[in-house]
Amino acid sequence: MNRSRCLLAALVIGASVAEAPGAITVTRSDGSPALPEEASITLNPVSGGWDVTLLSLYLPGGETVYTVTGDGGVHIDNIYIDVPCWPGPGGECVPAGSPVYVHVLSAEPGGIYSIGNVEQRGTAETLLLNVQAEQDIGSIQAEIIGTIVAGRDITGPIVSTTPDHDARGIFWVEARRDILGDVLTPNGRIGRVWAYRNMGSPDAPIRIEARHYINGIFAAPGACVQEWIAGNEITCAGDVYADINTRVNGGLGRIFRFLAGTFHGRFETRTIMADAATGTPGSMAVTEFCEADFVLGRSFANPAQWIELPPQGFTGQVVINADNIFGGQWTSPIHLGAASSPFRVTIVGPNYTQSTAALGGGSIGLVPFGLHLAATTPRPGEVVPGSAPGAPFVAYLQHYGPVLIDGPVPIIVERRPLNSTGIWIPLSPADFSATIDPADANVVRVTAAANQAGFAPGFEYRLSTTAQLRCDVPGTPPVQWAWSHSFGVDVADSCPADFNDDGIINMGDVIVLIGYWGPSPGSPGDLDGDGHVGFRDLLRVIGAWGVCQ
Repeated sequence: MNRSRCLLAALVIGASVAEAPGAITVTRSDGSPALPEEASITLNPVSGGWDVTLLSLYLPGGETVYTVTGDGGVHIDNIYIDVPCWPGPGGECVPAGSPVYVHVLSAEPGGIYSIGNVEQRGTAETLLLNVQAEQDIGSIQAEIIGTIVAGRDITGPIVSTTPDHDARGIFWVEARRDILGDVLTPNGRIGRVWAYRNMGSPDAPIRIEARHYINGIFAAPGACVQEWIAGNEITCAGDVYADINTRVNGGLGRIFRFLAGTFHGRFETRTIMADAATGTPGSMAVTEFCEADFVLGRSFANPAQWIELPPQGFTGQVVINADNIFGGQWTSPIHLGAASSPFRVTIVGPNYTQSTAALGGGSIGLVPFGLHLAATTPRPGEVVPGSAPGAPFVAYLQHYGPVLIDGPVPIIVERRPLNSTGIWIPLSPADFSATIDPADANVVRVTAAANQAGFAPGFEYRLSTTAQLRCDVPGTPPVQWAWSHSFGVDVADSCPADFNDDGIINMGDVIVLIGYWGPSPGSPGDLDGDGHVGFRDLLRVIGAWGVCQ
C-alpha cells in the first residue's frame, strides 16, 4: 500500500485500533474520506473516547462539508472545529463565501453512544448542522448551531457565538430526557428547546437566552406537546428550573410557545408573538405549579393569545408592559386552570376584582400598577374597629404588582370625623410609617410612626399616593391609583379575641384562630398587627380566657 492510501485509511478507524468499539469516520460532501491534513482522529487510551479535529477548508471560496459518523456505540470526547477562514487577496480573513458545514451523525449499528464536547476553535464561518448521540451530549460551542438531538440528557452548555443576526443562532435542541445545561445565543435567536422530561434542577437551574426571539420551549414528551398544541389538556409536562430571556443585550425578544408542568424561575420577553408562517397566536402554559415570574415588556393585547397558569398553584408574578410604554394594554386572557377545571378563573384587564387567594397567592399586573382594592385591607368604604391598646392599626395597601418606596412620603393621609361629610384634613407625614411588607412586595403597610397616634378611632381616613411610590420594574415609573382609598376606624373592639361573638373566650375561639393561621394581613386573628397569625396571637387569646370584660 502506498503512502497516500495509508493516509486515507487512517481516517477510517475501526474496533481494531486500541481495541476501541465501533468506528469513527470523517468524510467530505462526496462521501470520500477526508485527508489527514483536513481532519485527524485520535483515541484517548484513558477515557476510551475519541478526539476528532477538523483542520482546513478543502474547498476555499466554496462550501466545505464534513460529516463525522460513529457506529458501534463509540464515545467521542471532543470534536474540535479548528478550521481557519480563507485568506483574501490582501491576507485578510474572508469568512463569508467560504463556510465550513459540519454534521455529527450516528450510524447503525449502535451509533454514537455519547459526545462530551463540540467546540469551534477556528475562524472560518462555521455551521454545525447536526449533532446526534444515542445517550448524552455535553457542551457545544459554535457560530451557528442546527439540530442537536440526544437520546438521553444534554448537559450543556449549548452556545452560539454568531454575530448579531435575527435569523442565526440555535435552531433545535432536543433531549429525550433532561436538559441540564444553559442554552445561549446572546446575539441571535433560538428555534426550539425541547426536553421530554425536565430542564434544570432545584440545585442547578439553567439559563435559556436569545437576543431576538425563541420560537418554542417545551418540557414534555412529543405526544404531549402535540396534544397541547391541538388544544387538548395534558398531565404529562415536566419541571423547568430556569431563567429564560428572549431579549438579552437589548434585543427585541419574542416567544411563540412555552409549556411546562411546573416552572420555577423567571421568564422575560418583549411580547408573545404569532407564528411567522401560519399566523397562529402564541401561548404559554404551566399546568401544575408555578412560582416563577413572567415579565412581558409590552402589551398583551391579542384576544386569541393566552397564558394558562395552574389553579391554586400560582405563587409568582405576571408583569405586563414592564417597559412602561404609554398606552400599554392588557386584553388577552390569563387562565388559572384548564378549561375543564371547576376552579378555573379567567382574568382579562388590569382592574380585575379577584383576590390574590383566587389566583393561588400570585398576582398579575399592568404597568403602571394600580391599587388592588379587592385585596386591600380595610376594603374601600369599610368601617373597622380600631386596634387594641399596644397594637397600632395597620392598613395593607395591595397593588397589582411589586412596588418600591423612593422617598419619605409615599402615602398622603387625610381624615375627617366618622360619618361626617366635612372637609378632609391632611395629617402630618411624620405621624405615619409606610413600608413594603416583607412577606409581599406588592403590599405597602401604613401604620403609626413611633410614639404617634396613627389611625385613631372615630375618623374616616383617605389615603392617596405620591410619585415616591413606584413600580418595581426597570425604569420604576410611579404607581397610578385610579382613585384614593377611604375607610373608617371605629372605637376599638373591647374583646377582639372573641372571634365568634358569644361573649366568652374559649376553645371555640382557638379553633377559629387556627383557621386564620399563617400570613394573614388584616385578618381578625392578627391580634398583634404584625401581618401574621401565629403563637403570639394565640397567647393573647389564652391571656383573655373567660368571659369578655
